[in-house]
Amino acid sequence: MSLDILFLDPETKEPLCCDFSPNITCNLVAYADFLKIYELLWHPNKTEGIFINPERITAIDMLPLLYQAHYIVVTKGDTARHLLPKNGWGDKDCFNRFLTEYMHSCFKYPNAIIKTC
Repeated sequence: MSLDILFLDPETKEPLCCDFSPNITCNLVAYADFLKIYELLWHPNKTEGIFINPERITAIDMLPLLYQAHYIVVTKGDTARHLLPKNGWGDKDCFNRFLTEYMHSCFKYPNAIIKTC
């Protein structure tokens, strides 16, 4: 099972076509959890006190938090190296690419509604 990110049109609620594969392996859950960014990425609607309307999170709402998450991975990611999957399915570089592409799509579709599954 993986994390999938959907960018939905705010008017029609239909999925928008993104420039990246909005998917990351669940093998990185322990890594993300150790770095304190798991809830934000996998379950943003369940984070308390971050979003005005957790049921309608937009890409522009996520952007500053994604920047912070990316900074954490870049600066502290090596401290969690022991939690990277031994099977090779996911690593720090993979996680960085995912966050970078996620941020790029948030810039491109700032009003899109973000759903995770």
